[in-house]
Amino acid sequence: MTANAHHTISRKAALYLHHRGYEVIRSVSLREREAPETFVCSRFTGEILHVKLKICPNTLITIAEVARYCEDEIRVLRKQMKNNPPKSGEHYEILVTTLGKHFAIEVRQDLLVDNRTGATLVQRLGGVWG
Repeated sequence: MTANAHHTISRKAALYLHHRGYEVIRSVSLREREAPETFVCSRFTGEILHVKLKICPNTLITIAEVARYCEDEIRVLRKQMKNNPPKSGEHYEILVTTLGKHFAIEVRQDLLVDNRTGATLVQRLGGVWG
């Protein structure tokens, strides 16, 4: 995927977050030529949201399939949670985009929550999602 496509996806993701009531206050990228992979967002209520952007193929249908595809991002966010002291109003999400559609998965230490449906997904031993 080209850098322009990454930037377009990032801009659309930032707009999606804005529609959810968040303002992107910082974006982080591992390489300057690529679009931001992580957003730090805030709401007027003081809530802070850390978001990892993930582009998924359209063939992933269930949240379990998406979770398996996003294992690296989940691991990074959980490590970030562990290394930072817990703060009130701080949340972590993976913003998954497929064919222009966005949906968020909230990452918690022991489970994932599909923000579209509220369904939870618990990590089992051996990295299997169920």
